[in-house]
This record gives sequence, structure tokens and C-alpha cells, in this order.
Amino acid sequence: MKDYTPRPLSKRKLHPHCAVLLFSLFFPLFFYAVSPLQVVSGSGIVAEEDSKIYHFRYHNLADDYHLTGPSIWAVRFNFKGAYSVADSASFALNYFKIYNPYPNLEMRISLWNEQYGGTNELNYFPGSIIEGGNWQTVTLYSNPTNIVFPDVQNPLQIVWLVMEFTTPTEGKYMSASVGSGKNSFYYNTTVTGSEFWQSLFTAGYNCELRVSAIGNFNLLNTELELLSFSLPENILPYDTVYPSVTVYNHSNYPITDTLQVNITNPTQEFNQDLQIPLINIPAGDSLWVISSESVNFGRDPCQIKITLSLKHHPAVILAARYYNIFSETSSCHLIEYFRRYTYDIDDIPQDTDGLHHLLYFPNQVDDYSCPGAMQRFNFYQFNSLPQTAIDGYKRFYLPVEANSEPVLDAIAAAQEKRSFITRSNCRISILDPDNPENLRLSVTLNNDRTSLFEWTSSSAINPGFFAGIFEANRFEAGGLFYLKKWLAFNQPFSSTLDLGTSASIDLLVNTTELDSLKNYRVYYWIQNSFNNGGEIFYAKCLVFPYGWTVGIDDENLPHLHLTVHPNPLTKGNALKISAPNYPTIYTIYNLKGQKVFATQLVTKETSVPFAVFPASGIYFLRCETQVKDKIITESKKISVIK
Repeated sequence: MKDYTPRPLSKRKLHPHCAVLLFSLFFPLFFYAVSPLQVVSGSGIVAEEDSKIYHFRYHNLADDYHLTGPSIWAVRFNFKGAYSVADSASFALNYFKIYNPYPNLEMRISLWNEQYGGTNELNYFPGSIIEGGNWQTVTLYSNPTNIVFPDVQNPLQIVWLVMEFTTPTEGKYMSASVGSGKNSFYYNTTVTGSEFWQSLFTAGYNCELRVSAIGNFNLLNTELELLSFSLPENILPYDTVYPSVTVYNHSNYPITDTLQVNITNPTQEFNQDLQIPLINIPAGDSLWVISSESVNFGRDPCQIKITLSLKHHPAVILAARYYNIFSETSSCHLIEYFRRYTYDIDDIPQDTDGLHHLLYFPNQVDDYSCPGAMQRFNFYQFNSLPQTAIDGYKRFYLPVEANSEPVLDAIAAAQEKRSFITRSNCRISILDPDNPENLRLSVTLNNDRTSLFEWTSSSAINPGFFAGIFEANRFEAGGLFYLKKWLAFNQPFSSTLDLGTSASIDLLVNTTELDSLKNYRVYYWIQNSFNNGGEIFYAKCLVFPYGWTVGIDDENLPHLHLTVHPNPLTKGNALKISAPNYPTIYTIYNLKGQKVFATQLVTKETSVPFAVFPASGIYFLRCETQVKDKIITESKKISVIK
């Protein structure tokens, strides 16, 4: 490998005041406006980690993404912040695990302390190499690879693992998985002289680098950590379940304790206590236990609250957990597909057995794109295309086949989900007989049987109301529905939709925006509105009846008849674009969705210089003309040879 000796990071100019640049990086990933990062599909491999070893990690175990762009990356490990009740928490490091997408990847790594932290939780920078954390060059022969710093002085409270490497292929790739992105950084060199450390979160990426710290915590009064408490999914009334629990012992001696479990419902009619013995938990080890006592739920559907405490370790604060014992069935289950282009959707099946396949095209290059699709993409905090969401809570990044085992399993799990909505209806009426194009859709949701806790962000249910018009079109997969526009987006409820109550929502539709020759459906649903979206609790579809649509007479609208030449475009020529209708806007995008050229309102023809195109490849020309308050668009593919 060639000699690669960068300047020490402590001597590079770090610019903490880059608010304008940071703001510009909040755009969705497919724009690639300023950020040097891109995302490519990961291997899809799920890493199996030994539960007997304590892993301090921010990412999940799935290799979802590979990030490409810069050559310097870092992960910030905040050990002291992991336990809010133990300010002195520190970590005795054994080694790091690094997951890499390439075999035999050579990397320079070092450990750094923290230079300073401001009021902004992301305003951190590595200062200097910590004692024993000097640069070392390693080769990642296996995946994952264990990296040891033998001379590091433990314990550690905050440490930065800095990685610097080149790859044998174009771009600099780092393995990543779903996460907040607040703990993973790259060295942003977009603006010369103002280089700075940027978190993936502020750059608009919802993922973390796949690096784990292996070791153990040094804790004074919180030696036991509750790693998991679980009940089976889709519990129904009358079910009998046996909770399971996993705890980790951070101390240097075996511990015996009892997990005290209290289970209640909102009316307090159900109140049960369990004692789960945790016997002789080995030092520096985990223990998994299934309760010998069962929980027997009654006949009434409800939400339940579980309060946990450790009998002999009262200083360990355990958050309450909520589970749903629902019995109502939803009328349909939504599978949402976020795609880059309309011509690449031949792996989507038709609606069957209560499954409804909805399409979103957030990429502005596509003719079927709309701001609402981008809004939904951002609601889920997705960071690249394509994506699939099943009933809101099962997510897939890779374009997996529709009949693949992971998708079928996720669909089966979604179909077993129950709801607290007993019934709903949607009525259509004309607001004003003199203006029949303005319609009112009145939606009513009823909860007749299920008792709920108050809706808050901490009670596991905090839903918003969604409703949208979806238009039928013939794609490669057949007749499918794509988002036309939102009627309501994450609209909050004024109060909890508790037992015996109902909620009414009025939606307004102007049918002049619709094509009288097309088929439409109105989908409405309620869904948890947490940071990255959540479970869809209820969904229903209304077929928009013929006769309610007052559309523009498309036969009287002109066609653009767009002409482009020469195509392919070669050096020494300018691209000539013309259309018989004007005023017209011409916009050119590259395959990544970046805008490389745009006009203001022009007449019939415009000329695009060859220098506008930065490289050889495929580009898309989008032409827009407005007639009778309706936008007519036409797109053409352009080949450029440099």
C-alpha cells in the first residue's frame, strides 16, 4: 500500500461555527446537495455477538448501509453518560470490534480524548491522542476484527476512536447500521480551511458506524443492568404468558437478586405481582431467565403497564414498559414502498388478503414525485432509497424480493397485529352546491372495547392521524396506487381515544386537482408519531367513487412535444432543448438527483453549454409548463460523453 501519512488531527483547523453549512446538510440524502457522503447497500449480514461479553454499541446488529465519501471517521463513546444515576460511570476497555465491508482492509487507528463540549450535545471535537492510544496500522482480515490498545490506562469516561483508511475501490466505505447518527462522525473537508468533525445526524443520516467497545463498566451502586424484559408479541385477551428477562452483572463478584414485576391496566381492575429470581449471576456475565410464574390476562382488551424494580438494588432505576392486549382487527395493512424511479417497481405484488401496497417517489427527478412523498420519507427519517415499511414498524433497506422470507415474516407479523379501533366510517358530502368540486370527507373512529392509558410519548401510544389521496396507475407490476397528495399528515388528537369514545376528523378535497379518468383511493390511518415513525394501529381504504371528481378537460390541454438534440451529447456541442409551449421551465438532474442546470421562464428554445455537465453519464431533463392551473411535465433521458 502506498505511503499514507496525514497530518495529525490535532493540528488540523477545526471550525465549530458552521451553522449555515450544517443547515444545508439537513436535506434528504438523495439530493447529495453539499455532503460528501453517499450510501450504498450493505451486505445484509446480521452479526451474531456473544451475549456473555458486554458490548457497548450505538448501532444495531444488521449491516444495513455502507457509507462512502471521506477517509477519516470516528465514533464517540460516552461511557460516563450511559448511566444517568451514576455520574462516575467509567469503562474498563478490553478491545474494540470493527465491522468492515472489505476483506484485508488496511486502517490507521488511534484513541483520542475530548477537546471540549458546548451546550449543543453534538458540539464535540477530539483533542489529543490519549496515553497509550497512539496511531497503529492494522489490517482487518476478518469481519469483525478485534483491535487492542494494550497501553491504554483504564478506566475511560469519554473516548474517540478515530479511523483513517483508503480502499482499493472508488470511494471510502465504512460499514454502518440503523441508529441516531449522533455518535458517529466524519471529517468534513467540503470547505477548504473550515474542515470540521460532523456527526452523521447533523448531515441527515440516521445510521451509526459499526464499532463496539468490549469490556465492562465500573459502577458503584448500579452493578446490575437490565438488558431486556419481554413478553410475546400480539398478546390477546385470555392469553397466558411467561415473561423473560436478561440481566448483566458489571461487578467483580456473583450477585443474587429478585426482579419485582407489577402489572396493571388503566382501570386498575387488573393488578398482578411477579417475583423473578435472579440466582448467582456470574461476575462480568449475563443471565437469561424465564419466569416460572405466569400472567393470565382477562377477557377485556386493554393496554398494560409493567413496573420493574430490583429488590436488593433499589438504586437501579428501571423505566416502565407498556404492552398492548388488543382484540380488534384492522381492515387493511399498509406496505409502503419508497422508490427512486417508477420504472423499477416490478417486484411489488398487487393488493391481496388485506395487504395494500402504496408507492412513494421522493426523488424529484421522477414524474410521479411530489412534496408529500418527500414528507413521508422524512417522517420515517430514512436516509436513502429504496426503502420499505410494513405497517410502519418493519423496515427494509435493500430492495428485497416481495416473496423473500424476511418480507413474508414481517407481513405475517403485521397481519397478526390487533387494534383498539372497533369501527370507522368515512362520509363524502358537497360543501357548496354551487361549487361541487369542493368536497368534505368526514372520518369517524370509534373505540368501543379497549381501555388505554393517557396518550404520551412515554406510554408507547402517541398517534397522529394520516389521510392521503392515492392515484391508480399502470406500472410494470400492474395497477398500483401512488401518493397524489396528503389530506392530513400526522395530525394530533385532542385527547386520548379511550374506551367508549370516538374521534371525528373533517378533510377537505378539491377535485379539480384530480383526473376524472383516473381511479383514486383515500387511505386513512393512525400511527405512532415518534422520532422515526412507529406502528400503524389502524388503517382503512375508501374507494373514491366515480361522479365525485370534477377534473380539468385533459383533451384541451396541449402536449409538450419536447425535443432534445444532439443526444448523446459530445464534446464541442451544446444541448438544444425546445418545446412548442411556453413559458416553460427546463431542469436537468444527474442520477443522484442533483440539479446541474435550471432555467427561469423561457420561450420555445434554450441552449445548455457542454461544460454544465461535470462528467460522462446519464442525465434527466424535466420540462414543466403550466396550463389552466395544471402543471404539464415531460422528461427525457440524456446521454453525455466527455
